Amino acid sequence: MGIPSPIIAGMVISGAIFGDKMTPFSDTTNMASGVAGVNIFRHIHSMLYTTVPAVLISGILYWLLGLKYSGNYELEKTALITNTLKEHFTITPVLLVVPLLTIFLIVKKVPPVIALNIGAFTAIVTAFIFQSSFGVPTILNSFMDGFVYETGIEDIDKLLQRGGIKGMFTVITLVILVFSLSEILQRTGIISVILGKMTSFMDTQTKLILTTIASCFVTNMLSASQYVAIMIPGEMFRSAYEKLKISRRVLSRTLEDAGTITTFVVPWSSGAIFATGVLGVTTIESLPYTFFAILSPLVAIVYAITGFAIFKEDETDQTGTDHTSDPQSVIMK
Repeated sequence: MGIPSPIIAGMVISGAIFGDKMTPFSDTTNMASGVAGVNIFRHIHSMLYTTVPAVLISGILYWLLGLKYSGNYELEKTALITNTLKEHFTITPVLLVVPLLTIFLIVKKVPPVIALNIGAFTAIVTAFIFQSSFGVPTILNSFMDGFVYETGIEDIDKLLQRGGIKGMFTVITLVILVFSLSEILQRTGIISVILGKMTSFMDTQTKLILTTIASCFVTNMLSASQYVAIMIPGEMFRSAYEKLKISRRVLSRTLEDAGTITTFVVPWSSGAIFATGVLGVTTIESLPYTFFAILSPLVAIVYAITGFAIFKEDETDQTGTDHTSDPQSVIMK
């Protein structure tokens, strides 16, 4: 359709962040609510106030961008791709059992590694049944080397010839190095000292929330990890929210708006590295089009300044109530 790759990457990342924030099955969603001591569903309800405006504005901006490329759509090319895939592969709704099973396992809170491995094993079984023309060696080797297949049509071959563990070795190595650096900065106390210097600014609710947002972003830049960017500012500033009688729902929401999301803004963070490895587009290229990652913190800043949706501490907050998860256990998982 002639749409540049950075725009496509920006849309994909925005959708992925939105889905990650708004599900009770997400590790970061559980971590933010756990660190703040908030029931996870109250946490998600609070996030709606910043997330819904950000995703709606993003949708409008993507729609306007789409108008620029709408004339490039070729029905003939779509028909060619669809028909070619049908010629070379068995396509049936039964194959949806693989992603549906994976989702079911996540809903049942099966540990991610186990759920993904069961999904992979199910994929092998369905491939043996429905794609038997490729043979056992091709199906099994695709796990390590990726799938390689030539149809004679360039666009389809680009779609098919990818995947495999080897293709992610560079990304995985970088992520391991990133987490190693993060652990050093965290355990030596460097991040805590830097954030501690910011506490003198937190004498009003506006300054407190703005400081939380800035702290999450700074922690992401230093640690390159959204987990650290949620946990350390959350633990450091929780008492300040209680002192100013601000609901911990605001803290948990802010940790997501600035901690979870900005990991895709910092090029050397684990999330950004992974997205670059999968999509083949650098963070700097896709960032101008990752509207949701830009708008969500901005909406949070506007709320902090105007006081809108800055809930006061209520009885539920005081009794605290349903701690859905412990942040350390989420990291271990």
